Amino acid sequence: MSDEGWADKVRRKAARLSKARRRTSTWWRHVANVGALGWMLVVPTVVGAMLGRWGAQWFEMRSLTLVGLGLGLAVGLYTTGWHVRRSLRDDEVE
Repeated sequence: MSDEGWADKVRRKAARLSKARRRTSTWWRHVANVGALGWMLVVPTVVGAMLGRWGAQWFEMRSLTLVGLGLGLAVGLYTTGWHVRRSLRDDEVE
């Protein structure tokens, strides 16, 4: 690794550390994060179930409701996990 690459990496880590120290962790921020995570999980699940129900009525296959519910849940879990990983990476203070 060149000296310039190393210096940029140190500068980025110092900026991230400074940003993390300035940001206060309040009770309301935790409540907002939990609420946002809940919506990230619930909305895709409900939309998937509704689309599955619509498909079940359209194609006369009741199993499509469960397929839509499962796909919606999978999307919700993926987006929630992605958000949590990104949030932890941004809060990393090394």
